[in-house]
Amino acid sequence: MSYRLLIIDDDFRSVEALKLEVKPLHHDVTAVHDQESAFKLLEENSFDYALVDIRLKANPRDMNPDIEVGYATIQYLRDHCPSMIIIAVTAFDETSEINTQAIKAGANDFWSKNPGQSGEKLLAKIRKLLPTANSQHSNSESDAKKASDHSDETGSQKSQTMAAINAQIKKFAPTDATILLLGQPGTGKGFLAEEIHKKSKRKDKPFKVVNCPQLSKSNIESELFGHMKGSFTGSVGDRKGLALSADKGTLFFDEIGDMDLESQAVILRFIEQKEVKPLGSDEFTIIDARIIAATNRQLDSLVSEKKFREDLYSRLSGVVINVPLLRDRDVAEIENIAKHFYRRFREEHKHKRGFKDVRVKSFVWSKLAKYEYDWPGNVRELMHVIKKTLIEVGGKNIGIGDFIRQIGAVDESISTHIRGDNRDYVDYNNGEFAIELTEREETVLSLIYKNRSVSRRQVQETLGVKSTAAWKLLKHMAMNNLIESVGSGRMKRYVLIRKG
Repeated sequence: MSYRLLIIDDDFRSVEALKLEVKPLHHDVTAVHDQESAFKLLEENSFDYALVDIRLKANPRDMNPDIEVGYATIQYLRDHCPSMIIIAVTAFDETSEINTQAIKAGANDFWSKNPGQSGEKLLAKIRKLLPTANSQHSNSESDAKKASDHSDETGSQKSQTMAAINAQIKKFAPTDATILLLGQPGTGKGFLAEEIHKKSKRKDKPFKVVNCPQLSKSNIESELFGHMKGSFTGSVGDRKGLALSADKGTLFFDEIGDMDLESQAVILRFIEQKEVKPLGSDEFTIIDARIIAATNRQLDSLVSEKKFREDLYSRLSGVVINVPLLRDRDVAEIENIAKHFYRRFREEHKHKRGFKDVRVKSFVWSKLAKYEYDWPGNVRELMHVIKKTLIEVGGKNIGIGDFIRQIGAVDESISTHIRGDNRDYVDYNNGEFAIELTEREETVLSLIYKNRSVSRRQVQETLGVKSTAAWKLLKHMAMNNLIESVGSGRMKRYVLIRKG
């Protein structure tokens, strides 16, 4: 298969050298020598990937190549050609901050054109990012491919998108670089954060999640740093806190864009100093935790509006990964995600009283991944469809029809949303599952929907938590108008809030 390559480099000799480096791939190569020419070319032409020199001229009349022009060009390509693979070409060694900044601007990878660098390394990067690239394919085969149906082209583009993301994960997961995941609600940012942790050198250490929308200036220090017994009313024992629990592991700040400015200041100090001092204690503990953050908000816009701290944004965005919608991922990726949730469900339930093992054959997952559905609730909706099917159908003969029936149930009323507290909810009175809720909240709402009402003991047993934890969860959900209580004392039960 022949891909289309765009080279953007102001040095004519460098362009010729790059053409020689990529010649074994037999790709269709076009070169321009400045930013302005590149932008004009892209108005009427499309390319599969680009090699962009970091030091670049703004226009043909510019006599001074500049790094900032290179960054701006990469950012433009990322914004206007989202499926394009971008490799920054630099004259710096691979440990340079320049390369990190290129990744932040939107490049998928970088390659040094220093004389000591191997051209084979560039070819390896291209082949990795364009997984079907093969120097043996001829132009005639490319023409035959263009004649194939549109669905194949779409599948190839989706595969390239995920290949680029997987390449980023492979590159940065083993490091301690701070990673920021950007994506719409339900796209599986938390799932991706776990995958990064599992591929890191910290994989055998804790992975702890900080649910940022639930934190405020009144409880952030207690939740993050813990407290000592008697440090405030109701603190009946010592509490370790999420930060200390994540020592030597990974601390994931989920939906960090929803935090208030005062809480952001606390997070910034922690990230900079990695110091933990529980409430009521005089002792500081230095911890070692890798930071991953995620948000569905446009942080750069929030920074401009003075709603998000610029210094915190700078700290978080060492490496930025844009997480695509589920419908923009290829079949293999959807199937892998579905199997992940299936395995997690079995692991979580295998020790629960009365649980009967569930089995799904491999071909069923393949059919589910290929099912023509847009997944408006993204990865989170897929997770709920799988969980609800496994709970309600059970057994060892779950078929594709069982999953499709659950998809239909969600799809019929997916447009009913309640907006509040910066989170999107789906109406449970219509049998739907939440789009942006914690997993425990989702489980409780599912339990109530199935049984009409639940007691605190039922929640405690289902989640496998202590009585106090179940009570706090139910209280929090009631305060956020997700549920309401009826009755009192031992007869108290929790139901869905009735509309109207």
